[in-house]
Amino acid sequence: DLSRHTFTVVLTLSEEGSGRFEWREIAPDASCLGDVTASGHPRVGELAIHGLACNNALAHRAFWETGRRLALVLFCRSDEMEASLAASGMKSSITMRHWWSK
Repeated sequence: DLSRHTFTVVLTLSEEGSGRFEWREIAPDASCLGDVTASGHPRVGELAIHGLACNNALAHRAFWETGRRLALVLFCRSDEMEASLAASGMKSSITMRHWWSK
């Protein structure tokens, strides 16, 4: 939903223990997740910014086996970006909530 947010900003504030953040391809019909395209352990101060095209093509999930991670997550929107994306025919085709239980 373009009116909900058009890009996301994630800043890792603290981390300890063993864990990772992974990106996986989303099947074209959104029925399943494909291969892991990237995986990493976010460090304190690491900033990640991703937009709608990324959310439509890749599922991102955090897995923490031990310890914990504290991050500030901002779901941002912009009237100008929303208008530009809508004018170009871009739409939000899936929400990340779909993948949290898979």
